[in-house]
Amino acid sequence: MMIDPIEFQIPQLEWEHIEFPIEISQLTFEKNDWGFKEDNSILVWRDDRLRLKGQINGTLKMFEKIDRDDFVGEGNIIEGQTITGRDVNNNYIEMYQCFIGGVSQTGVDPKGLAMKTEAEIIFDSIKIVTETHPNLIEKPIRFQWFVCKRIPANFNGSTKRYLKKRKKRIRLGIDLEDDTQEHLKGSSSSRDFCRVRFKEHDFIIGKVPDNLIPNDISGLCLEFRGNVKDMDEQMVDGTRNFVGFLLGNKLQNIGYSILDGEKVLERFAISLYEYPEDKSMPPIKFNYQYEWGNLGYLLNSHLPAYLELQKELYLGIVIDKAFIANNAPLGTNLPILASALETIIAKYFKLKKIKTFEYLSEKEYLSLIDKELKTISSKLQGVSGNDIIKRKIKGAFRKGPNEKTLMFFELIGLKIGEKESKSLALRNKMAHGSSDYSKKPKLYSELVSSRTYEVLFNRVILKLLGYEGYYIDYSVKGTPIKQIDRPAGEQVNKD
Repeated sequence: MMIDPIEFQIPQLEWEHIEFPIEISQLTFEKNDWGFKEDNSILVWRDDRLRLKGQINGTLKMFEKIDRDDFVGEGNIIEGQTITGRDVNNNYIEMYQCFIGGVSQTGVDPKGLAMKTEAEIIFDSIKIVTETHPNLIEKPIRFQWFVCKRIPANFNGSTKRYLKKRKKRIRLGIDLEDDTQEHLKGSSSSRDFCRVRFKEHDFIIGKVPDNLIPNDISGLCLEFRGNVKDMDEQMVDGTRNFVGFLLGNKLQNIGYSILDGEKVLERFAISLYEYPEDKSMPPIKFNYQYEWGNLGYLLNSHLPAYLELQKELYLGIVIDKAFIANNAPLGTNLPILASALETIIAKYFKLKKIKTFEYLSEKEYLSLIDKELKTISSKLQGVSGNDIIKRKIKGAFRKGPNEKTLMFFELIGLKIGEKESKSLALRNKMAHGSSDYSKKPKLYSELVSSRTYEVLFNRVILKLLGYEGYYIDYSVKGTPIKQIDRPAGEQVNKD
């Protein structure tokens, strides 16, 4: 007999497990009740693309209170309000950044004094706190939930799930286990997590079972045990960004859960406005054979370096830009990706206190060209823009953006090749709109160069973190793997 996987699972330990739809009553409005009274109710649910939806139902005498101007701030930026209430189980609910959408009247109440009304509530997140939330938590666990397009990584930690045990889920090597034959008969096992430990941090990153989420995306969780109140949000966000970079597709945060053992105390759900993109380009080839292809090894070895550099080099912003660029049309992609690389370079020079951006000092340079400059000034008299030309000549002692980029590569020990140099030059052509993609050979050539730039960006991030393994070169036929010091775009010898 086939056993449904859900029978092995404790839902609140595997996924956000919010029992949508939720009906909220005893409403309190922070700014404007729009004419809806406390005895009205709001229905909240997630749609099939994980977006939060809301609908308020009640009776209104008039619409004067539906004044959207209460929520429009400087620059016409809409700032919603918080709505609080209780669900049918008396759990406390808070809805954030709420404002009203479409409104429709569905009829007249029995007394004929007001109109039955439905209205869309637009909001971005919701918190649900149980009525029995204790002050002291015996076995605190916090799960941070994410979705992405796919997970190409391998996990080395095994989770056992049991039909008969009181404790149905065991992380092997972390949780205590009772291996009696009676229990093992009704069990399943899967490699779906790895443990990350460095300095004061100790947490689990795990894969969400596929049967619990939409079948065209994947889910991940960060599982924290211990004092969850002191959890470092910057560390969580940094881990999300780094894992997304390694997987080659952005991780979208959709909320968290706080539990005491297996008992849920608090849930926080975030509306998913940006559904995971189809394109997925992990920078490395995950495998079980080598350390450099093991997700657990990469996190334990390189996440500490990432977290140290993320603030100084703006790595979160930089990686987000890279995801945007990789999904942008040809012609607009490289200026975005170049902006990400230029941010890293500028912040790296600042971090290392490097200020030698001159071939020689301004005083020495102007002294050397003094006679020639007087001659040029005389010859340029009467020429339109002569002051601009002279300023450029006077400033030639400074290194330009290309020289700074090459200097950066040298400082981090990254060797680049001819194809990568060509891709760096293509950025300027795209920025000035000089490419004509009506010609197929040109289209193909610049598409390959764009791919080379994307791979170069991956090499930069990996090199900054001290990675010494192999990367995937998407710009070469067959997407070969290469040692990190080998440039992208070059064919691999089969010898």
